[in-house]
Amino acid sequence: MKIKGTLLIAFTALFFLNCSQEESTGDDNLLSEAGGAILGQWFLVAVGDTDVSSTECYQDSYLEASRTDLTFFIQDRQQDGSCLTVLDETVRYTEEEGFYYLENEAIEIYIEGSMLTWRVNFETTLVFQKN
Repeated sequence: MKIKGTLLIAFTALFFLNCSQEESTGDDNLLSEAGGAILGQWFLVAVGDTDVSSTECYQDSYLEASRTDLTFFIQDRQQDGSCLTVLDETVRYTEEEGFYYLENEAIEIYIEGSMLTWRVNFETTLVFQKN
């Protein structure tokens, strides 16, 4: 799978705040209501349209939210079958008026039921499922 390069580029851009910002489309069911819906642990189930829920390494990848921190643990499966940790980081986030921010960058998250969709950038969307 060619997911590793996409993830690595997307996360590097996100955490160095080099992602280009996009205008809001007015569809502001973005993020969760009152900040509570994001709390908990969410497991990676898809990268874009690719289902990774039963793929080794991706099965262990997750996003976990407390009231103040987001923890990202993302692994990629290598050609030799080993797992490569692409991201293992905890960052402080804030919530204002239903939007979440990493530093000054809004993160585009949609929560519907037990599914969380994070549009990392124009090309990369990660889908997580809450247990």
